[in-house]
Amino acid sequence: LYTNSAKLDVGINAGRYEVEMELEVDEYDVDSFEAEIMFKRYLDRFLAVGTGVVVEDQKVYAALTAAYNLPGNIEMEGYIRHDGKAVVKLSKSIPLASIAGRPLVLDLTPGFSYEDQFDWDFESELTYEYSKNVSFGASFSRDENGDNKIGFGIKVRF
Repeated sequence: LYTNSAKLDVGINAGRYEVEMELEVDEYDVDSFEAEIMFKRYLDRFLAVGTGVVVEDQKVYAALTAAYNLPGNIEMEGYIRHDGKAVVKLSKSIPLASIAGRPLVLDLTPGFSYEDQFDWDFESELTYEYSKNVSFGASFSRDENGDNKIGFGIKVRF
């Protein structure tokens, strides 16, 4: 939960199979609700392929997805929706320091999409792990419209 958004990530893994669900509400406006639910099968330890559903702009799209771990432990995930929009997201976690034995971590997530034109967005989070299940942090995001948003909040892991 951040001051400007709420996000829920759920993942279930069973061997080579994985289901990921990501729900997000921006500015706590129901009209900005977005969701991705993806089922993946890992072909090896680096490459996964699958299918899923994407909810965006109050519309539901079917999607084919692929994920790959790049050198440098950079995670790349992309999907193509049934309407032709292609999306690629990169993510990298960088531990910056250890404060009182707890990590301070910078998460970077640029995203690129193409439908009729090329768009990009960017998200970053700086979090301090207070305990095993609770982190405090700040987020910065730039969406495809060029709007910059800053939020402060808490992450809870189960």
